[in-house]
Amino acid sequence: AGLGLALKEVLSADKTVLKLEGHGREQIIDGVDISRTIGWFATDYPFVLDVSKSSSLAESLVNVKEDLRSVPGKGIGYGILTYLSREGLERKLTPQITFNYLGDFGANVSNDEDSLFEYASERIGSDVSKENRTDAALDISGMLVRGELGMSIWYSSLRYDAATIKKLAGSYKKNLQSI
Repeated sequence: AGLGLALKEVLSADKTVLKLEGHGREQIIDGVDISRTIGWFATDYPFVLDVSKSSSLAESLVNVKEDLRSVPGKGIGYGILTYLSREGLERKLTPQITFNYLGDFGANVSNDEDSLFEYASERIGSDVSKENRTDAALDISGMLVRGELGMSIWYSSLRYDAATIKKLAGSYKKNLQSI
């Protein structure tokens, strides 16, 4: 909802097609235990982020939450239909914005000296190869570490300038804080 309101405020887009990415480790099928598997079962699927029908912040939040809840199987069926059908989906949506919330990475990490793992404060550089190509004009991801939400926005300099992205990030932060 916060992202949708920021896109509306900065880019005048009250309906936006996102490519939502998920790690696929959620319980999707009752009775199937994936706890002893290794890796992620990554999913990505188009999602229409619609804040056009909302007249308040609370209404935006409820509408987006309900729209997300209405996606069957957290989007896994889209990938199955896309990659396993002969023709693929006839009307594929091609989102220009990807969004990935990675989750809470700080729940089991402590600042104790006895802790086996901790987060490094050093910059590690880009986590994506320069040779990696994407069709997305914006790539937004975030995670919670030790109770603090961090978001990153990667963007195409062919589509947006730094000032626009700075406005978008500021609006996104403002809307998240308001929510």
